[in-house]
Amino acid sequence: MCLTACQGSKDIKIKEISEDELVETSPVSGGTLELPLTHMDTVNPLLTKNTDYFYFSKLIFESLYISDALGNFKNNLAEHYEFSEDGLTLSVTLKKDLRWHDGQPLTAQDVADTFNAILDLPADNPYLGLIRHSMGSCNSFSGSGSCRAVAFDERNVDFQFDRPYRNVLQMLTFPVLPSHLLSQEDRLKEENFPIVGSGPFRYMSGDTLKPWTLEKNPNYWGQPPYIDKVQGKILENKGQGTNALETGQVDLSMNDGYDWDRESNSSRIQVEEFPTNELEFLAINMKQEKFQGSQGQALRQAMARSINKARIIDSLCLGKAIQTSSLIHPKSKYADYISQSIYYNVDTGRNILKKAGFKENERGFFTFPDGRELRIAITTNSFNYNRKATVDLIIDDLRRMGLEAYGNYLPVDNRKEKDPAKQKEEWDNFQKQIKDGNFDLALVGMQMTPLPDLSSLLYSGMVGQSNLSSYSSQEMDQYLKKLSLRSVDEDEKTLYNKITELFYRDCPYIPLYFKQGAILKDKRIRRSLEPSVYDLYHRLSKTYIPKEYQD
Repeated sequence: MCLTACQGSKDIKIKEISEDELVETSPVSGGTLELPLTHMDTVNPLLTKNTDYFYFSKLIFESLYISDALGNFKNNLAEHYEFSEDGLTLSVTLKKDLRWHDGQPLTAQDVADTFNAILDLPADNPYLGLIRHSMGSCNSFSGSGSCRAVAFDERNVDFQFDRPYRNVLQMLTFPVLPSHLLSQEDRLKEENFPIVGSGPFRYMSGDTLKPWTLEKNPNYWGQPPYIDKVQGKILENKGQGTNALETGQVDLSMNDGYDWDRESNSSRIQVEEFPTNELEFLAINMKQEKFQGSQGQALRQAMARSINKARIIDSLCLGKAIQTSSLIHPKSKYADYISQSIYYNVDTGRNILKKAGFKENERGFFTFPDGRELRIAITTNSFNYNRKATVDLIIDDLRRMGLEAYGNYLPVDNRKEKDPAKQKEEWDNFQKQIKDGNFDLALVGMQMTPLPDLSSLLYSGMVGQSNLSSYSSQEMDQYLKKLSLRSVDEDEKTLYNKITELFYRDCPYIPLYFKQGAILKDKRIRRSLEPSVYDLYHRLSKTYIPKEYQD
């Protein structure tokens, strides 16, 4: 889970082609696909911070399980799993006849060694973070003191935990590395890393600065790919992906904006949309006096009902987002557990303020009951055009309800708008402002984990870290701890409802929407990729290129 600082992208005009418009033929083998890459930091999939290589490497290295943004998991290298009666051990059985690209068998020892190596990674590593969030931020974590993996035999590995955690399955989405080529220490090295996996494509050539070539793995444990080769084209920066697709340099590209529906003369591009777990929300600084006590609670509740989220989504996201009033994705299976929501209603918000004793002045703005002026500042990272425009709409909504809101972020020098150094400087300053609690409302984004670790934002022990609002509630802490563990008195549905009820009552955050994502692909690629935020090329091995479109 991390704060996101994505930039708005330029207008991209494409035409969406439905699968029904394409002439379907029987799958055939052959052909080459070009995928975008950018200059990467390392080829070690455990350590890379390069998003393009993160997705590309999944064609080579595989995990026990794969997940989507909505908390759905399915087995990959794993055949099945089973919990011990006390919930302290998760036993996973591997599929039969798994092999590395060099022909050596993939065993439970490879899995155990990789998992245990991850426990020695720095705290900011995403795979270690996934393990941490799987256990819940409300529980203490001590690396190998909290969990470890032990190979039972060639096909069976036990994951042992200090407590019966509920969401451990999502931590098993790490890439498994070969023990016969890597020592425990080698797994944590950035250089001289052997690119030998078990996936549908095997490495042939390429490095951090040079184009890549992968060939299909004829001995793949599943159905071998139809595509013969995958080539990784090194682009100067991530923003060139769509241009490279439109000019025929690559066959696939992720769209980072919201404009994939726009028409153009192009008839080459198809669009596959998918839900992401990137949540945009307002953090309310509970340390500010105006948001404390019963009147502060009423103010927070009123603001939560005053923001026209549908207008924001239609105006700035071109409809490519899903409105939410909770921290859980509305399409997630966990959303079915929640029996209530908060809706946009200005009259309800005004009545909440009046009932709490707030008064209206001659300018039509609410003041504190004792007549003191009530003003609310909203900040965000100023180099993000979309977020600045969102703040403007929120200010308009709050003022319409009678709250004197205003923007409080640094103006952007247009001459330096695209300067990466200036952008990083501004982003660092914004993050420091949030960490220091020097704000009223802050518009931010976060990548949530597949099974949402609500305690990262709501647990009192995370104040000063990921709990951006400095929210503290003993009652909430109690429910979060129960939710993180298996075999508690209340079932999941009861716990989610109690947490949501408290969340709506206390309103430490105002969730706005979850973004939608899209992958753009050349029309010659037949069959769906079924992309997700964790694996853009999820079913690439199942796609094919008709003979007439093969090079």
